[in-house]
Amino acid sequence: MVVVQGHSFLKIPEKESGPLSRATPSLRDVRLEVHLTSGPNVLIWKTVSLLSESSSESERSKPILIRKMEIDGVAFTSECSKCKNGTHSSEGAAYCSTCGRNSYSLKGQATCTGCDLKSEYSERGASSCLKRPACTTKDYYEEQAPCVKKKTRKIYKWLEPQICRTDLSSAAKLPKPSPLEDCPPCNPGMHFVEGKGCEFCPDNMYSDGAKSCQTCSANTSPNIGLEFKWWNQMPVNMSGNCLTFGDLECSSNASWVLAGDHIHTQFGRNRNSYLVLILKVDGFRGQESPNKDITVGTVEFQFETKCNGNCELIFLSDEYGSNGIVKSWTGTEKKQQFRHEIKTTQALALTWAFQSSDESDDEEDVARIYSVKVTNTVTGGATDCQKCMTEVKDNQCIPCPAGHFFDSNTTQCLPCPFNAVIRTRLAWGEDSCVKCGPGLSAKDGTACVSDCTYTDEANRKYDFTSLKSPKFVSGANLFTGSGTGYYHGFNISLCAGDTAKALCQNNMTSEGENNEKPVHSMVCRSAMVPTKEKQIVSTQPVSIGDYLTKILTNQSHDSELHQLYEKGGIPTDGMERDVHFFYKTDKKTQACPKGRKTIVTLQCDLTMDGEGVIKLPLKCPDGTCDGCMFHFLWKSQQACPPCLEKDIQIIVGECLNGIQTVHYSAPNYCKPAKDIKSKEQRKCRLKLAALPFVLKVSIPSVVGVGILLFICVIYCWMRNKKLEYKYMKLVEGSGPNYDGELPGVDSCALEDGEEEQFDTVSFSETKKKGLFSKLRGKKYKSHDDNPFETSHTEKLPLT
Repeated sequence: MVVVQGHSFLKIPEKESGPLSRATPSLRDVRLEVHLTSGPNVLIWKTVSLLSESSSESERSKPILIRKMEIDGVAFTSECSKCKNGTHSSEGAAYCSTCGRNSYSLKGQATCTGCDLKSEYSERGASSCLKRPACTTKDYYEEQAPCVKKKTRKIYKWLEPQICRTDLSSAAKLPKPSPLEDCPPCNPGMHFVEGKGCEFCPDNMYSDGAKSCQTCSANTSPNIGLEFKWWNQMPVNMSGNCLTFGDLECSSNASWVLAGDHIHTQFGRNRNSYLVLILKVDGFRGQESPNKDITVGTVEFQFETKCNGNCELIFLSDEYGSNGIVKSWTGTEKKQQFRHEIKTTQALALTWAFQSSDESDDEEDVARIYSVKVTNTVTGGATDCQKCMTEVKDNQCIPCPAGHFFDSNTTQCLPCPFNAVIRTRLAWGEDSCVKCGPGLSAKDGTACVSDCTYTDEANRKYDFTSLKSPKFVSGANLFTGSGTGYYHGFNISLCAGDTAKALCQNNMTSEGENNEKPVHSMVCRSAMVPTKEKQIVSTQPVSIGDYLTKILTNQSHDSELHQLYEKGGIPTDGMERDVHFFYKTDKKTQACPKGRKTIVTLQCDLTMDGEGVIKLPLKCPDGTCDGCMFHFLWKSQQACPPCLEKDIQIIVGECLNGIQTVHYSAPNYCKPAKDIKSKEQRKCRLKLAALPFVLKVSIPSVVGVGILLFICVIYCWMRNKKLEYKYMKLVEGSGPNYDGELPGVDSCALEDGEEEQFDTVSFSETKKKGLFSKLRGKKYKSHDDNPFETSHTEKLPLT
């Protein structure tokens, strides 16, 4: 038995026939056990890469390191063993050699025996020859011939190596080439050159592919890019090849095959392989953003897949230093378009890899790509000429100054609105301006940054300048399948500029050996492996926050953030006073199709000295619960704003001997000013502000009710006085008779003893009575009361 133990640093499939998307990019401590048979055994380590086989030695990575190898059961003395079937050796050989194609060998043979090539065949390492079957329609394939004198046709080729027989009566014949037909036009940006085919237009010229190249007019620049929609010849910067993880080799013509209006896969007889199509781009024009948040180019392609089972098409890009999966599709997919944004100006390789399904079927799985378009490249051809905003230099438009856009109405470069930046290389119209997020300010019109200070809606001022230098925090201890311990290390730069960003790098091997470049970003992560020499090995640096998007507080109502607190086991009490820094990286992965995000939450803690402590969520000790959203809790007294006057609570003590003590208490979420006393003594004095809240409310209420009642009494008295006066006027205007009385008898005679006089009756004015007299009069009112009086007059003669 042999035991091999080592490390792998790049993507290694879980099994030889498994899909490439099931590979893991993380650190793996691999331990393999292989049971050997008696006699000679050959162990072979094979590494594969999706980079082209034509890549230079410096571009190829060395992903495997073997730590140790243990072999048990080896004979104590050296002895000769017979070679197994399919191998051979001459006398005195140190190892057995494998028999080639169309030959075989049995155990112990010194040479390989050839097959009868007319009727037999064999693969490499065979122990016998097989009969050649009659050829069928599945033994050849169709291909589009290159254009010659602007003519082309379809041709047919046998699958190589050819194992079928054409001399049998039942054998299928290879179809004849189709009649000649006109070649389709060249791809956009190219023109036809006799004897060479389609080539890119020269500098400062453009073409739609159907016509010859034309010169760009004045004050315009060629819009250079790569666009392929006709597939009669393989582009010079594109190549196809086959990769296999098993012992069987790829068929010699297994690759991507040209088919006129598309390019498709052709596996041949060994379907347990990957067909890889690679497009190399020399770079992109423009200036790369330090935060990698400005799109400098795009990749668009149209494709479809037709599968009998679980086939897989994978699209990869090495724009971030290593070949990473951008998107994958499984099973049959209808014809569709996919678009990917490029945010680096560096040269890169775009890769399409297709694997057939495991199910064996007569009909082969196939992937078709109809068009590929890459914009704003350094090299290629122009489909048109774009109007320049200012001037033209080196066949490129000189863009407007940073933070400016081109206004087509005024034909001038105008500045963006306040606190807005430009995120595109050529900005046309005010819509190109993007407003910075809350808490950020525009710098040079190209980036939104923070000056490490923040003011919230309540006018609380935070100062984080002492926390701007990069900080390191360790994740939880993790273990590989074999028990090797490691952990993730995080470098956080809270609000520093480009010169003080966090750095994560690989110190195990040099950059040229493993193709892992150092990562400079706001938040980055690397795998840390302790060694027996008490050294820390850092590897696999990756950015989890390229740039700062916003700073917010009072986010207790944010359901997503509230859920993040609960998932991580962070108490939500008082979270409305926490300050959150939001970071983002646009690099897409298979697990995170929208990129990764990081939130650094600063929480006020007056008990923390210095810069405080950065903690990871209790329930997610590696900083993330889903691998895409990372959360860090930073407790520090630097996260406490100065207390406002309304924050101070005043407690007035009891008055004793004319003196009372006043206490000033500051809450635990702000820092009190240094000149504020904790308590003071003063003379007792009644202040409305010192009264209890109940009295403050009840006293004005009672006074108000009393005033209201007094006004009501005065109003009723005055109204009653007016009514009395009206009543008396009414009585004075009425007749002399009383209700129920008859008028007196008129008589002019005089009674005996009476003096001669006349009695006359007259009204006398009624004396007005006061309010209390009226009330008293009403109480003692009788029927004898009469408002009339008898007045005596002098006697007058009758005549």
